[in-house]
Amino acid sequence: MYRQKILDSWRRRGFSATLRLILYNIRHLIWSAADARVDRRYGTDTRGFIEMDNLSFEHENKRNGKPVESSPSQTFRHLISQLPKAARSATFLDMGCGKGRTMILAAELGFEPIIGVEFSPEIAAVAEINSIKYAQITGRAGLFVRCEDAATTQIPDCPCVFYFYNPFEVPVMAQVAANIHAWHQRTGHRFWIVFLNTRPAAQPMLDLACAKIIARGKYFWDLGARYIDPYAVLESRPRQECEASAHAQDQHLNR
Repeated sequence: MYRQKILDSWRRRGFSATLRLILYNIRHLIWSAADARVDRRYGTDTRGFIEMDNLSFEHENKRNGKPVESSPSQTFRHLISQLPKAARSATFLDMGCGKGRTMILAAELGFEPIIGVEFSPEIAAVAEINSIKYAQITGRAGLFVRCEDAATTQIPDCPCVFYFYNPFEVPVMAQVAANIHAWHQRTGHRFWIVFLNTRPAAQPMLDLACAKIIARGKYFWDLGARYIDPYAVLESRPRQECEASAHAQDQHLNR
């Protein structure tokens, strides 16, 4: 059957196009197998690509949400390896957690507690079920799903790691960045931001006066990744340094 399909494609498309199609399908099979590791291990449902328009809920920020898609596992581990040791004892917040795969990956790496923030009730419900399945199999609790808007969610009063997998457009990201900045100014807690897929929507976070970039680049060695996305890892500045940086920015803008 496959031999006949290849021959038919060769006749219609030519050798080069058929070879590219074969290589694409081989890569897709490898990606699908690697992407399914978490679900095979825990009986969860974390895969898929869901557009916002295919979800039934209504929310003022829905049009600024990105499709639901889970982070590739190996890439996530690489990003977390860029964090300093102190970050491993911080509370982990997945901002736009989707079906909750990143929460499980964070738990595997020893983070606790882990909070997933997801504003779609139907997707948050899937993340909750996946968290329960993980807890039942591993005996580990400490995974909590909040069905809330990441722009207004209450940040815990402790050091935090914030994780983003390209979840929002600029208007929402700007609100989330402002929320983190206000929380940091109020509490002075250290924080770290891990951002996979630093497309233009990430800019409000990258521009935070109270944070500095400590790592950025691309990770090429993940068979479970559909795309090679750029990433950035940020760390908070001391509160006094933030105030000095913000003052310098204001002076520059007022010239």
